[in-house]
Amino acid sequence: SSLKTWSRTPASSPHLQEKGNPTAVRSVTYIGTLQHDRDCDESTERPSGQMGERKRELVRSQTLPRNIGAQTHRAVFERHDSDTCGSRPKAVTLKRSQSFGVSNASSIKQILLEWCRSKTIGYQNIDIQNFSSSWSNGMAFCALVHSFFPTEFDYNSLSPANRKHNFDLAFGIAEKKAGCDRLIEVDDMMIMGQKPDPMCVFTYVQSLYNHLRRFE
Repeated sequence: SSLKTWSRTPASSPHLQEKGNPTAVRSVTYIGTLQHDRDCDESTERPSGQMGERKRELVRSQTLPRNIGAQTHRAVFERHDSDTCGSRPKAVTLKRSQSFGVSNASSIKQILLEWCRSKTIGYQNIDIQNFSSSWSNGMAFCALVHSFFPTEFDYNSLSPANRKHNFDLAFGIAEKKAGCDRLIEVDDMMIMGQKPDPMCVFTYVQSLYNHLRRFE
């Protein structure tokens, strides 16, 4: 019976099995940790690999000829900036406004119209509002010239229906007394009818302004 007491019994198997279980658990846990560490190492090695590639490109660009190396060097830094900075806000493009020039020209025309109106106050058969139809019958030209040279002709004898005579009279007196060239031909004004070209009229009225102001 003493031999049976000291011999191994099946009861020892569960004890050995209990010792084996922690070892197996630790083995599984350790393997999982190694796998996790390996993944972390791979993820941390990736940026260093990219940095190494950039360094190799920089060294290569410095050993190339000057004209080629500069281009490569610039390309490497541009790639580095795009990788590190990502998308950048686009620069705001400033466009020069055209409104200033337009408003300036409009102001000049308005000033000239006001000057013409101020010189022809009290004259009949005129209504100076623009540089086209307001000058179509020649009466505005005659009134403007007559305000500076009132003894040259009788304004009250003129008729809006006699367009050709009015143009001839106004253009002739302005040329004779003020030295203002005929920038508009009478025949052209007759052909253009009730709506002459505003630019042609404006150019001639501006010339009248420059010449007649000396007699103010």
